[in-house]
This record gives sequence, structure tokens and C-alpha cells, in this order.
Amino acid sequence: MLDAKFARFAAVILGLCFAASAHASLLTKCLKWLDKKEMSAMKFESKFKVPNSEALAPTEPEIYVPVEVRTDSRGSRGLFAREAIAEATIIGRDGGTVVTSTADAPIRTVAVLIGPGLLLAPNDYDNLEPLWFINHSCDSNAARIGGLVYVAKRNIAANEEITLDYSPLISEHGDWKLQCECGSANCRKMITSKDWQNPELQQKLWPEWLPFIQEKIRR
Repeated sequence: MLDAKFARFAAVILGLCFAASAHASLLTKCLKWLDKKEMSAMKFESKFKVPNSEALAPTEPEIYVPVEVRTDSRGSRGLFAREAIAEATIIGRDGGTVVTSTADAPIRTVAVLIGPGLLLAPNDYDNLEPLWFINHSCDSNAARIGGLVYVAKRNIAANEEITLDYSPLISEHGDWKLQCECGSANCRKMITSKDWQNPELQQKLWPEWLPFIQEKIRR
């Protein structure tokens, strides 16, 4: 609900708009402006947000190479390199809000694990940052190291889609599953939160597993 001060202001603006209703375009612009302000005033904040979230992860993501969100070959949005990216280049660093659950989130599946029972979620679900559009591939060309930093695993060509293996992003978090259609020669078909128990993936994705998962693997 809007606060009383904004509600009074909105009423004045809306009254002026209707007074000028002979100009339909002006009225439409006014209504869109009010709708945008209302959504901003009602910005989502999770009840599962961890106190002092900013002490556990940066509040804002950063991107260090030219990228853009485009529609991929499957009709989904993905993150693409605008220029060639050399192997071992740091692509970006994650940031957002730390929560213990996404049960009350507008999009429950948009979150990544950063520690035992801790998830990093977007600050604004209506305006997702580009890093949230990185899709899964069983033959990924980027890795998420330490739960925050995105690094090129190999040379990435200009206009190539940047992809991650999602298994380390959600390992040991409930019964999470994803039916994979990445189309790579080594597609696993099903990605789950228990993939860290697979000896082949333990080795293949070793740098990408979070430290607490690496400890489980060592045991």
C-alpha cells in the first residue's frame, strides 16, 4: 500500500490528468507514471532476508567485460559476449540480497547458493541484472568461483553465449532439479542439487564447488 503522503500527491496528479483528459496521450502517460511509482513504493523485500546481508555478499553486481542480454537459439534470454573474452578473464562479480529461502519470492528459482543455507537473490525482480540471465550448459564456458566471481573457463568468442554449469550454484539445496536441453554432446539431461555426489562431476567441476561442498567431497 502506498504511504499517505504519496497517495495525496498521486491524487493531485491524477486529478490534473483527468482535467486534461481531452488529450488521451497525456492521460496515458500520467497513468503509466503513477503505476511505475506505485510498483517502486511496493518493492519486494523478502521476509527471509538475512540481517546485515551486505556483510555476507556485495549488494550490487559488477560486470567487467562487454556483454548484453539477448534471445538464445532456444528462444530464452541469455547473456552474450559482445567482444571476445580470453580464458581466465574475470567476467563479473555477483551481488544482491542474502536470504535463507526464496519461498516468498516473485520468482522462486532465481537465486544462487553462496554458503550453507544461504542464497543470493536479486535486489529487484522487475529489473534483473545481466548476470542473472546466464543459462546452464553441461559444456559451460564460464565458472562461478567462490560463490561470487565469474571467470571464463576457455576463450569465448564475440557473440557467443556465456554459460555456467548450474550444479555448483544450487548444490545441497533441497530437491532442486532442472531438465536440461542444452544440446551439448555431454548433456546430462537432468541437473540436480545432488550432482556433487557424482565422482566424475566432483573432479570436473572442482574449482566451482563452494568450500563447504568441497569439504563434503573430501570426506
